[in-house]
Amino acid sequence: MIAVAKAKHGRLTDVELVAETRYPLEECRSFLKRMTDSGSAEINIGPEGTMVYLFPGFLTDEQKRTAKPIGSWKPPLEKQASRAVKQTPPPLDPSEESSTTARSLELD
Repeated sequence: MIAVAKAKHGRLTDVELVAETRYPLEECRSFLKRMTDSGSAEINIGPEGTMVYLFPGFLTDEQKRTAKPIGSWKPPLEKQASRAVKQTPPPLDPSEESSTTARSLELD
């Protein structure tokens, strides 16, 4: 199944995997789920809602040649942006907290 992902340049759908390997759909989906759960693959959604599995480990020779040491690596901007969104907001100061509690009590 990994060979099929490589042949498809690291991008494939579950149906393509079935067609190329002749394994049942559920077995292919199970494999793809294991790959995404382990971080070896990512799920992208195509324009028509099709799930496309991306295996970022398949790099071009140029990408391998220009790879940097771990200490100098920074995530791509889109990953930095998604991390920024996931940050927890600062805690409320005591005056805001009490007014929020009072408002929630009024609604009950």
